[in-house]
Amino acid sequence: MIKNIRIALLLSLTLILASGCSSFGSAMKASPSGIHAMGFATISAEDIEDKYTDEDSKWFAYKGLRVHYKDKGEGEPIVLIHGIMSSLHTWDDWSKELEKNYRVIRMDLPGFGLTGPLPEELEYEKGEFIAFLHSFTTALELEKFALAGNSLGGYMSAHYASEFPDQVSKLILLDPIAYPQDVPWVISAANLPGIWHMSKKVVPPWLVSLNVEEVYGDKTRIKPEHMERYVQLSMRKGNRESYAEVLKLIYEKSQPGSEIFPFQQITAPTLLMWGEKDKWVPTSQIPHWEKDISDIQTLVYPGVGHVPMEETPKQTVKDAISFLKSELKIQTETTNQAAKNQPKIEKAATNTESSTENSGA
Repeated sequence: MIKNIRIALLLSLTLILASGCSSFGSAMKASPSGIHAMGFATISAEDIEDKYTDEDSKWFAYKGLRVHYKDKGEGEPIVLIHGIMSSLHTWDDWSKELEKNYRVIRMDLPGFGLTGPLPEELEYEKGEFIAFLHSFTTALELEKFALAGNSLGGYMSAHYASEFPDQVSKLILLDPIAYPQDVPWVISAANLPGIWHMSKKVVPPWLVSLNVEEVYGDKTRIKPEHMERYVQLSMRKGNRESYAEVLKLIYEKSQPGSEIFPFQQITAPTLLMWGEKDKWVPTSQIPHWEKDISDIQTLVYPGVGHVPMEETPKQTVKDAISFLKSELKIQTETTNQAAKNQPKIEKAATNTESSTENSGA
């Protein structure tokens, strides 16, 4: 145990120095107290709910959980699913635009946001996530809907679309995880012997803020309120244990030969959106999706990282709406693509949203 603590402290010191301490300062500002900043204290579910719910917040009962969700707008329904260590708030900017013409539904997945962890008898695995999503859409009487997911949410969305093709009218995948790959450092570190068990008890908030900086292509675009939200939701009682469990799942599924994906069964027209500077799931994963899904279009956003809908919301939601209206036309690059082993993609005209606007400065 003492050896594991020493390893954790050495790893923490190394990463703090490597980050230039900017993530440490962001975490300190977002932490309610010194003991929270050290990663030992949690924030009660009640206190988190007081801060991060509003008049649009609703609750759905699922196997002992109170699932936080929002359902707003009128028109054809679209369900938005967030990624690892995130929450429904990551879609705020998209929702404002989509709600003008669509019924927009988004939730905090089990283990994240305000929803909190699964009961101990349940496991964080694909089958449980899909069962949850099917239960949720059934309860809301969604017979046909568009589905969009980022990262882990993209993984869930693709599997759902393959298992329930008659329900999904259109599919939008933003930097989805799925196929074997070299995992990000945070997932590798979290799965080191001894560290995994420790991470279920102690998660220094600077590690969360460093991760947020990693998933943005340009960290100057990070709004202070977004950073505070990521850090504080990680302190919600039970969430750090969930994070550890899901990171373990992602690590296992990323290993070669871990799973055969049924994505050839997807019949919904699909839009693949990717940040060119994604450090978590690189653009080299794109050809897998283009091979397995027959009706697919791809957009890559220069200078953008793992969360395009949050980092450059104006351009990405504009493209998403064009796709939903069947008005998106992409001219693919075809010159010597096979020799280059690169996906046939169109680089979206992004970076029109200034870093000042996106940073909240």
